[in-house]
Amino acid sequence: MRGTVRGVLAGLVAATTLAVGAAPAAASVAGRISVDGARIRSCAGTGSACRVLALGYFGDAVTMKCDTTVGGLPWVKVHHHRSGKTGFVYGEYVYQDASGSIPRC
Repeated sequence: MRGTVRGVLAGLVAATTLAVGAAPAAASVAGRISVDGARIRSCAGTGSACRVLALGYFGDAVTMKCDTTVGGLPWVKVHHHRSGKTGFVYGEYVYQDASGSIPRC
């Protein structure tokens, strides 16, 4: 019995240490597509490896997950509400609908 209690306590201490040391989840920000026909891509870029997952249209709601720069151009990872797809949009084709900062990818 005593060994079991020690094992359980050791497990709780280890789990608590991991939880306390874990980084907080990054916040996402509400946003909107600012143009018609914005391509939501599988990766940040326009190369053939970055396939088009969906098209976004002016005013479509998105959740902005993170941003990055590829080849000197801004890209934002979004969840596009209308299509249900998550991918990257060129940064000039999306804007924040609410205050907050978008974390780096």
